[in-house]
Amino acid sequence: MDKNPIKLLARATAVLAITVSIHAAGFTHPGLLNSKSELNLLKAKILAGAEPWTSLFNAMKKSQYGKLGWTPHPLTVVNARGNDARIENDDATAAYTQALLWYLTDNEAYAKKSVEILNAWSATLTNHVSTDQQEQLVAAWCGSIFSEAAEILRSSYPKWSGDEIKQFSAMLNQAFLPLLLPGHPTSNGNRELAMINTLLCIGVFNEDAASFDRGVFLWRKRMPAHFYLTTDGPTPIRPYGTTRFNADSAINEFWFKPHVYFDGLCQETLRDYGHHMQEGLSPAVNSAEIAFHQGIDLYGENGQRIMAAMEFHAGRFLGQPVSPALFPNGFPVADVLPTWEIAYNHFHNRKGFALPLTDTLITTKVRPSFNTTHNNMAWESLTHAELDATVIQVDVRSLLTGRAVTTLTDGKLVPWTKGIDGAGLADGYLTVEASVANGDTNARALPGDGCFPATPSHPLVKLNFANADGKALQTRSVEGAGEFSFSVSRARYKQMQIFMTSAEGPSQLRFKLVYADDTSEPREILLPDYYQDAPAGDTNIFSLIADLPKWNATGRMTEPDHHNIHGVNLNPDDRKELVSIQVSKTAPGYLVFWGATGVKAH
Repeated sequence: MDKNPIKLLARATAVLAITVSIHAAGFTHPGLLNSKSELNLLKAKILAGAEPWTSLFNAMKKSQYGKLGWTPHPLTVVNARGNDARIENDDATAAYTQALLWYLTDNEAYAKKSVEILNAWSATLTNHVSTDQQEQLVAAWCGSIFSEAAEILRSSYPKWSGDEIKQFSAMLNQAFLPLLLPGHPTSNGNRELAMINTLLCIGVFNEDAASFDRGVFLWRKRMPAHFYLTTDGPTPIRPYGTTRFNADSAINEFWFKPHVYFDGLCQETLRDYGHHMQEGLSPAVNSAEIAFHQGIDLYGENGQRIMAAMEFHAGRFLGQPVSPALFPNGFPVADVLPTWEIAYNHFHNRKGFALPLTDTLITTKVRPSFNTTHNNMAWESLTHAELDATVIQVDVRSLLTGRAVTTLTDGKLVPWTKGIDGAGLADGYLTVEASVANGDTNARALPGDGCFPATPSHPLVKLNFANADGKALQTRSVEGAGEFSFSVSRARYKQMQIFMTSAEGPSQLRFKLVYADDTSEPREILLPDYYQDAPAGDTNIFSLIADLPKWNATGRMTEPDHHNIHGVNLNPDDRKELVSIQVSKTAPGYLVFWGATGVKAH
């Protein structure tokens, strides 16, 4: 029996605080940062070459941590204030990276490398030490990442033996858990939140309900004491388990002397203007994500705090000015760390909250950054970017009236019937296969399956032509003034894109977005002629495909290049359920409608 007095005290505290174990029914595996279905979704997206996942995956694979030649350097005792901490953190990150690569590629070499790293450390490590309790923080950082690697492997790689798993579990119990269970209420919040995160990781992996429950208990106490809301009162909620900060002057000192408390302020905001705020945000959110996968909604308990902190600090990282009343000495911006995605995915994609500053920060600074790992953060954009946003190909087949694309069906050319210009009589497009069969050796043409892989401008798009179907209608044309409408699957959409061409000059278009609450929104777009590129700097118009040739009704190429199919971003209100879209066109221009694709928000 374990007689460590600190461990026994902590376990007793957890039992007293939570009378009924949260996990009497057992744990879900894999169940840390990603579920099995989520990992399978990532795998499918990467296999399909979808973005942003493919680029993020390639960056991970090319990183030092993704190298199959990685050599672990296990230590018996980690000196948390020396180079030992970096050695352990690097090996933990490599183990997690290789485990992800194994799951996403089925290349067993990655699984073997991850197991090699975990086995080397679990056969060697006994403790973390320092003179100033830094050992708690290093154990928290490394313990969470080691556990994330192990959770993936145990759930997907049966060659990691039972004895090896027991050895790894014993390492967590000996070298990590005793340092984490007591908590640390007088420390800066990032430290205790990191410890809490790893308690949940170990609790899940070891199926240790007491440790998991202890982590949930401490999270519920520390979160409202770390992220401030004005509803808390004139000063922040005090940390649980200490009386050191009871006086207003003491709590003000602990919060690094803010002049004003406001929604979104973090206990460590003024410590270094955002760096340690992110180091606290990451484990706070990761803990909630783990709990979410175990059926507990910690997000919902402190969501307003987290979102307020995200939006305030995202604005600062984007260079927005700050009020001198809040920060008389200014707000020098810290480095942007590779977190944010997990919380954004939950609150925006799963729950539908608008977080525009966080969205901009992620797309402009987080995802493009080379800084993809940091302490207990690793590959979060890969594992959670748009994880719960669903791409919908809108069914518009009842609208379609013509065929603007010549296909190669059953070995024969099936010519277009209602083309892209000349009132539908002059020219049309060809699929690549039809173009080659037509004698064009350097074919630039449409994909034979009608599918356009995801890019930074659009998700996977499937239009209504394909070589496999030589009879189906593909497009709808509008000559002169006219209008049409179509229904969409009732849902909240992060984006809705319409695909069109305009010939004989631009087309002035008006869209009406109709919502389930009987409200509507207009959108006005001047769609350029299909010979013109999308206007520079216009974020609402892009080219789905560019530089296409066109062919006349007899199959002769009339122009070799420069023609486009344009996409239009309609930017629906993602707080409302969209039900239909109406499209109106004035007289000038000849319009061809190709289809619509939406990205659901959850």
